Amino acid sequence: MKKFWLIFVILIFLSPQGYSEEVQENQQKKLPKMTLADCVMLAVKNNLDIRSNFLSRISDRFNLKVAEYKFTPFGVGAIQLSSQRISTNPQDIPRTTGSNQDALFSTLVTIPTGGTFNFTWDNPANKADVQQLNQYSPTWSLSFVQPLLRGGGVEVTTASVKIARVSEEISVLNLKGTIINTIVSAIQQYRTYSQALSQLKIDQEALDTSQKTYETNKKLIDAGRMARTELVQSDADISQRKLQIVQDRNNIESARLALIQTLNIDQNTLFEPVDEGDVKATPPSFQEAMEIARKNSPNYLQALQNVETARLNYVVAKNNRLWGLSVGAGVGRSGISGAQYPFVYDALASAGKSDWNAGITLSIPFNDLTYEQNYLTNKVAYDQAKVSLKKADITLSIAVQNAIRTVEMQFQQLELARQTRVFSQQKLDIENKKLKAGQTSNFQLVSFQNDLINAQNNELSNFINYINALTNLDQTLGTTLKTWRIEVKKDDNEVKVADK
Repeated sequence: MKKFWLIFVILIFLSPQGYSEEVQENQQKKLPKMTLADCVMLAVKNNLDIRSNFLSRISDRFNLKVAEYKFTPFGVGAIQLSSQRISTNPQDIPRTTGSNQDALFSTLVTIPTGGTFNFTWDNPANKADVQQLNQYSPTWSLSFVQPLLRGGGVEVTTASVKIARVSEEISVLNLKGTIINTIVSAIQQYRTYSQALSQLKIDQEALDTSQKTYETNKKLIDAGRMARTELVQSDADISQRKLQIVQDRNNIESARLALIQTLNIDQNTLFEPVDEGDVKATPPSFQEAMEIARKNSPNYLQALQNVETARLNYVVAKNNRLWGLSVGAGVGRSGISGAQYPFVYDALASAGKSDWNAGITLSIPFNDLTYEQNYLTNKVAYDQAKVSLKKADITLSIAVQNAIRTVEMQFQQLELARQTRVFSQQKLDIENKKLKAGQTSNFQLVSFQNDLINAQNNELSNFINYINALTNLDQTLGTTLKTWRIEVKKDDNEVKVADK
């Protein structure tokens, strides 16, 4: 009995009158339109993952700047200023007071060959008291050291800068990959939402058809041309349609919220997607697609960059196994202790009287396996990076082949689904004429109605699968950003859309 009343309440809630009033109310609401392009733009502007990646780009760019500063012509150095007041009280000697001041400037300039210039200018001053200058002896020195074996050579010296530039390229590729994934996710969610709305429309039309069939059956029963028991089939069919509509509305809301989360907009935002219309695209040949993918796929390009990074690390590790051999020279001059400032600087400027030195240094390590360990580690990493690149190429090849085949297969299925829907409609039209003539049963008609609904849903699903297959092919080739005219540059802090 309880079960009967529950069914009765549900049927009243889903009565044709209540349902039609709700549909009419929703139809009167004019929701704003959102095109697929609008969806993509909102995603790239608002998505939190993309924002986080752009924030990471700030530090990544500065890391590159620091690495490239290695060869700045002004060098890297420091200015150090110090002042000290001194008071001593030795035994049997009156207390003495004084002060020490020092101004030190030093800089180190590295050149691409591995050589370094080191310049130092020291200005110490010692006073016994405030009134008298006891000692002022500035010095300057300039030295140059050029490694000939370990640490020498342009390729080894510039390796750190090149690695930093490669890391910057990988960072940009990661950003592009995040944007591409976000765009694809937003597109698929947009279409899922659109499909859910279309599903509701199909089921609403099916309910209308079932209700019309119900009215036709009543007329046939009143005319004595159909048994009253045939209405049970119609009642069950109508109840099933209403139940499906409730599920459709739940699917619509779930799809809407999933899309809103990706777009990062107000969760109460209501909108209506715009139909994409008929879409047909001929995918490129496999050879053409592979050429495109190898130039644009972020994952494959990252594998290429990883090989270059590993190679540079291997070159440096191999060089570090060599002996240390370097040549150097230096020049300098010390001021006259206790002299007045002008005389001191005159002495410092006397280049002909400067001190100088030149020499060669050889360093031979022994019983130190760390160099060999570092070499083997980086050699293995380099070999592994080349294997990973080959694996990435195979993976990309299979992914491209699958993506092309999927597009072609989905298009064929879409065409067959459309034909099935047309034939199902024709079959139902013929059966409706038979029902009015009393030449068929209500059960057969409802069965044909279900066949049509299934055919419509199948066509809708195959259409969504087809256009999603095109989107996935675009993603596999790495051309999603080009398709949507989105530019990603190293210095950008947000996504920019190119002018058409």
